[in-house]
Amino acid sequence: MTCNKGHPLAKTDLSQLIKENTGYLSGYSCDICQSSQKGASYHCPLCYYDLCGECFNTYEQVQPSLHSVKNASISCPGKHGLTIFYTPQQGYGCDICSKRFPANTTLYGCRTCNYDLCGDCYHGSSASADKPPPQPAFKPPPQQPYASKQAAAASSDPFQDFLSGKNRKPIVYTTTNMTTGAQGMIVDVHSGSLDIFRRGDRVQHKKTQKAGTMRMVSAGRHLVHWDNNTDTWEDKKDLQRAGSAANVNDGWNMANIENLKKKYETDVKDEKQNESVKAAYHAAYNQSKQLYDSCWSVALSDAQFDALNERAAQIANLKTIQKKPQQPIKDPVAIYKQAKETLPHLMAALQAIATASGGSLKKAPLKKIERSVEKVVGNYDHDWSKLTDIARASLIYESLSKMLVALEAIRKDEQTFTILRIKNRFDKSVNSAYRDCSMLVWLNKVGNKHVCEVQLHLKAYIDKKGAGGHMAYKGARSFDVQ
Repeated sequence: MTCNKGHPLAKTDLSQLIKENTGYLSGYSCDICQSSQKGASYHCPLCYYDLCGECFNTYEQVQPSLHSVKNASISCPGKHGLTIFYTPQQGYGCDICSKRFPANTTLYGCRTCNYDLCGDCYHGSSASADKPPPQPAFKPPPQQPYASKQAAAASSDPFQDFLSGKNRKPIVYTTTNMTTGAQGMIVDVHSGSLDIFRRGDRVQHKKTQKAGTMRMVSAGRHLVHWDNNTDTWEDKKDLQRAGSAANVNDGWNMANIENLKKKYETDVKDEKQNESVKAAYHAAYNQSKQLYDSCWSVALSDAQFDALNERAAQIANLKTIQKKPQQPIKDPVAIYKQAKETLPHLMAALQAIATASGGSLKKAPLKKIERSVEKVVGNYDHDWSKLTDIARASLIYESLSKMLVALEAIRKDEQTFTILRIKNRFDKSVNSAYRDCSMLVWLNKVGNKHVCEVQLHLKAYIDKKGAGGHMAYKGARSFDVQ
């Protein structure tokens, strides 16, 4: 039995439907008899098409189930039989005619043998050379080409297992080629982070305010099924979570925070246990370390390398230094309000430092609530006072010589800054792919003792960061595989 677009239906418990889309909390309406239902559905996750048991059993006798369609005259090498499926990504090919197909194309395959046939070869018709392959209902945006199915099948690399479809979970995962920065997509594996959309999430377009449901997630481009029954690919930056709680005060309200905490417990925790994804991110992180090797060479050759490290060590021994600086309050909404009030003062103070030291100031937005919840729940045992980088900004320098001038200027300006902690990743004893020097500070003239973060970057690292290094770092950070 299929939906009205030909996708197979699968019996799905209501609890799983709710996990896929919270719109099912009140149940669903059967798409044939329109009756309201509270139990299991015969469900299409692509179209959100649902049938009650009575209608499924009635119409199953009329419409053959796609799952049971088999051609007795053709099979895989292991004689397991072939089952119809929809390609989850571009790059799947026919093992007879060798044609390659885009995502959402109907193929017939055996996952045990990793063997697939197109419709023409499965049904025994000869494929014409000028006949185009069948087009999918929804064509994903162009993606980086993937390794061949044969090469993936011969590999024991868990990352290649994702590409070949051997080890895929029903979540979404993106990867970046660390050499070129090109982004690729592996449909249906999550990245262990709250700061992404998941299939089934309710979303809203920031400009038009129209609402819809996330259908597919890729690297930066997302397929949304809008409530007016249209489907479009959208940039992530143009979307926000639907619902009043997600958008009030940039999501920094207790209703949204509690929702995100529950989402972390139900979704992200499980994702973080996926050993194959962890292995893939670990491999990407190692690639990023290679990417940053040239930057480390630049730092080591700087005439002021030793002087910078000596000054950082002296600052680490100041009387104001605290082992674990904390915010003066524990309420997350109040902490965010403090951060919002403090950030303009931080920017003004650092602009003066940048001008005097020959650097450039880069304003960072206030930390997103999704990443904040991840840190507080996952790392800080629900203690919001330990979150000390909501308000932050960066100073970027061409050389360590100029960075040293800035470091000294901040240390001397005791009327403006109280330095609470310094973390110097330019120290040779620190094992790190990305290197910078960061400080936690109070702004004395503000007086609220809100802890802010000041980051000092070498431009060579910033350039590589933009070429793909940061995505690998974020994944490695989420899965704790650095």
